[in-house]
Amino acid sequence: MDIAQWFKEEYLAADWKLWYYSASKAPGITPNQNPIEAHNRDIKRIVGPAINTSTEVILNSSLPRILSYFCSTRDSKGVSIIKPFSAGPVSIKAARKAMLLVEEGNYKKVERNSSVTGVLFNSRKYMIGDESVEATRVDESRAAIFRASLRGSLRRPEIVENMEPHYLSLHLVRVLTDLPFTHSWASPNWPETEVLRVRTKCHCDCKAFFVSGWLCSHILATLKLLDGFYLKVLLSSIPACKPPGRPRKVPKARQHDTPNTGQYAVPKLLKKMTRRPGFPTNWKVLVPLDINDDDGITTKNFDGIVRPWFAKDGKYYWKIEFADADIDVEPYDIQELAHVLNHTARSSYAFV
Repeated sequence: MDIAQWFKEEYLAADWKLWYYSASKAPGITPNQNPIEAHNRDIKRIVGPAINTSTEVILNSSLPRILSYFCSTRDSKGVSIIKPFSAGPVSIKAARKAMLLVEEGNYKKVERNSSVTGVLFNSRKYMIGDESVEATRVDESRAAIFRASLRGSLRRPEIVENMEPHYLSLHLVRVLTDLPFTHSWASPNWPETEVLRVRTKCHCDCKAFFVSGWLCSHILATLKLLDGFYLKVLLSSIPACKPPGRPRKVPKARQHDTPNTGQYAVPKLLKKMTRRPGFPTNWKVLVPLDINDDDGITTKNFDGIVRPWFAKDGKYYWKIEFADADIDVEPYDIQELAHVLNHTARSSYAFV
């Protein structure tokens, strides 16, 4: 309570309005954010003179108490309560991992009196169907040892080498209620009503769940197993994202990207899609196709959208949906899609 009061009186005082002025604090000077670093020293001095550490550590030790106060009450100005979650779309990484988690051997349902009370999932290191070298099925023996450890009971004698495979190789999603869950596909953003329903229905022990407050790959997999949630439809409805980071700077003034250089070079695309096959999902691409008409064979460009990948005989394939419904082509393998992405980039056609 005292920290929250200090936060309002000192941290939000009139002097802090000068954050966006220069270090001289003279009115009329072009606003900038340079003085923020100067206030880091003030934060340390007020929080505790004996603390000699980075600003990040200071904020991590003080702001959680402030947030917990505002999460449970409202101030006199009627500011909305700070919520431990934020509505939004599902990340493609979580959706892709959920697709793997629902495969046979990666999960085991926990039942009591003929009702499901939880679901155990493999951690990334032991997941079947991924790049793991220690893939292990979730069987009754592993589940019994892990559940006993949650009650404080460990096997004795136990060696150090067994600590991770026995006690740190599984994640538990607790099913708190048997309320049915239905998702609205009208928008890729999950509304607050659905977020609250997920928080009421399931609770996971992984880090991603506590970071987001409601969502992780294990939650999506649980919704698939218990409520028939359509993960494939979810993958096709995820908004396309631009490549992260700033535009690449050209190292030399006269150097230009060629089909064999730059981030869209075929070798780099092959390496990236092998490691992350979901990154081009929902990208707009320009596909050259040979059309046989009265004038002979003509090469024309058609715009299409890359749909989620699928695996067949140990290889990745992607389906491209074209705006022209009459065009029907076979799914593209990784080599063919890499050349399509390279052609799209060299044609200056926007992916998103």
